[in-house]
Amino acid sequence: MPNGSWLENEMRNTKTNIEFAFMKLPVISSLADKLGIEDDYSLAEIVSYVDSADYAAGTVNNASSEYDAAIINEYSKDVIDAVAEARKITYSEAISNRAIIPNYANGKEWAKKFIQFMNSDEALAIYTDELHVRTTVTPTTGTVDTSKWSVFMKSADALMQNASYVYRAKSYKLFYFSSAINEFWPSISVNYPAADFTASNPKDQLTAGQYWQKCKTYYNSYWDSALTQAGLK
Repeated sequence: MPNGSWLENEMRNTKTNIEFAFMKLPVISSLADKLGIEDDYSLAEIVSYVDSADYAAGTVNNASSEYDAAIINEYSKDVIDAVAEARKITYSEAISNRAIIPNYANGKEWAKKFIQFMNSDEALAIYTDELHVRTTVTPTTGTVDTSKWSVFMKSADALMQNASYVYRAKSYKLFYFSSAINEFWPSISVNYPAADFTASNPKDQLTAGQYWQKCKTYYNSYWDSALTQAGLK
């Protein structure tokens, strides 16, 4: 989840001289089942390969200690590429960088000009220089100087430059016209995952499967209401 400088700033306020970086989104065992990969060990070796410079160069290094080349050669390019694509999936906070101009608003043209400015190369340069993080909008001119960025922000930037972004909830009426269905997880009546996974009372802690069932139960109970609110029923 590579995103803004807030995380680094919060950590800086609690401890000095701390250095940390983002990791790629892990893949799960079901990907092996879907792609016909023999077992978790083979999937792990393929993940190591697609994360390596060899994959980027389109080669398999039989002398590499990063992965088992014999396993890599057992699978087709389509399977290997599918694992590589899964490793690029990145959740983005970019959905929060949005603006809605009400139809009844005064000065709609000025609002449009402001949105145009926010997506201009000039504004993008200001954004990256001040926050040390890029938006998902690509400038048409100029380059981003990351030489003075921290290890943390450089690691986030590296993921963002090689990411397949997911989660466009705000693009759908079911989300932006409904108060019943919330984004990513139903935080209206269900805790954030971390709160349920690490509850102070061990008896209250949920497994991933239990949390998933909790979310499904919530959505099923509010589904009809959400469709009505969104004008889809």
